[in-house]
Amino acid sequence: MKKCVYLFALLIISTSCRKHEKKQEVVDLATGPSSTTTCKNTYSETNDVQIEKDKIFSLLSLAAVYKNWQTPETNPVRGYNIGSVLIAPSGQVVKWARNCVDTTANSTQHGEVRLMTSYLGMTQYFSLKNEDDNPYTLYTSLEPCAMCSGMMTLQSLNRTVYSQTDPDFGKAIQRLEFDAADYGGCPPYPRAVISDVSPSIYRYMLDTAYVNYLRKGYDRSITKFLTTENARVIYSSAVDELLNYQVTYPENQSALNNAISYYNNIVSDTYTPLDDDNDLVTTVFTVKGASTTTGITDIYKTYGGDLYQVSNIQVFTTLNDIDGDVFFTIINSANPSEYAIIDSGANINTGAALVNVMYQYGVSCSVTREKEQNGVYYFTINTVITHDNDCKWNGSECEPI
Repeated sequence: MKKCVYLFALLIISTSCRKHEKKQEVVDLATGPSSTTTCKNTYSETNDVQIEKDKIFSLLSLAAVYKNWQTPETNPVRGYNIGSVLIAPSGQVVKWARNCVDTTANSTQHGEVRLMTSYLGMTQYFSLKNEDDNPYTLYTSLEPCAMCSGMMTLQSLNRTVYSQTDPDFGKAIQRLEFDAADYGGCPPYPRAVISDVSPSIYRYMLDTAYVNYLRKGYDRSITKFLTTENARVIYSSAVDELLNYQVTYPENQSALNNAISYYNNIVSDTYTPLDDDNDLVTTVFTVKGASTTTGITDIYKTYGGDLYQVSNIQVFTTLNDIDGDVFFTIINSANPSEYAIIDSGANINTGAALVNVMYQYGVSCSVTREKEQNGVYYFTINTVITHDNDCKWNGSECEPI
């Protein structure tokens, strides 16, 4: 009998300890790693310049969410207050997206999924794999779930950085990488993705606020927490921080300028479908040493048969050295019926260096000569998708048709 009582007491103590550990695991979100699991928040960077860059782009991911903030009273509701931005090997922001599960009535429409599918469709790239020293990085406001982590893995994304820990649906990337082969289980999944917690103070603020939210007995749903006033204030502060940020390392000034410009000019404050998430197209091309006199007969056969399919990918190269009478087309990759045809007019490296917008269908396009250097003229092409602004070149201007 005494033995039974003793065992029963041990059971109570053991159960009590486990409950205590469970509670401690939640509380530890405020400061980072939990002492009760090997699935910890980690950060792989040691370079101070990159650490600051991670802070800047983490702020941008939070700002993109705040620009269309959802409250319990929002009607119609777009989705959860979660979003992400993608940084290309060039170091430029190339895509953003927010969670849109309600507007689309589709629970797969998480911010990261929308971002990756839209960007790959827009650029016609096969994956996010890049062999360069500066691969793609995806910054997201909330730790990726299993679905988004799986897509990142299959698309060969190099790295993701998240600004809030998700104790329930997070650590999916770490679980894919867990090697249980020595214990009779499965080996890790291939194409490991680096999953880093953001070094930004706003990650600590969000994790701490969520812990306090749980302590008050509210619903454990992290998406409900993200509609609270406390969460809104933190996100609002992150926007202010981004817009007023002073870089410590001068080499990060261009990244900051890019992030602020992208937030002000590209990220919308309303829901827009995937194909219109980035209506503003700003790009400069490299088209060198080619000519044709055949004119434009098919929008898919421009510039010697090559099609330049352009969306908001911000390719910062140059349009230069076009010889003779060359036509080329800028096309909305989401809707090929919306395009502008541009004619160099003549050798643009001599005389007035004319570049004319000949036709516009559903877009508003302008070409500006930026500079002349070593006998080469440099032009910037700016295109805004308008859906209804059609015109034809009349010899002096592109008049409405």
